[in-house]
Amino acid sequence: MKTFWRILRIFLYTLLIVVAAAVGALVVLTKTESGRDNLAGMISNLASSDERKVTVSGIDGIWSGALRLDHIVVEDRGGPWLVARKVALDWSPLALLTKNFSADRLACRRGG
Repeated sequence: MKTFWRILRIFLYTLLIVVAAAVGALVVLTKTESGRDNLAGMISNLASSDERKVTVSGIDGIWSGALRLDHIVVEDRGGPWLVARKVALDWSPLALLTKNFSADRLACRRGG
């Protein structure tokens, strides 16, 4: 029985360390300038493919519900076909916990 509690305690400590590391990484990726740049790069890579390149930059306000992007560029082999500058999304990040997306406004200052 003593061994069971020791294994359980080690498991709980490991779980606590993993959760703390995940929260720390999330804070670094969303609250610092270099973290937001890295996050924009990750989003760009995930959205891109061999046929399409997506570039996202200037992420701000991720958790406030007032998400702002400096620009989004979508291009293919023929060049860019969508450029959106100063993108604003007023949304509810907490709504994602209930598997819903709720936005009050999606706008861009200039698109092309």
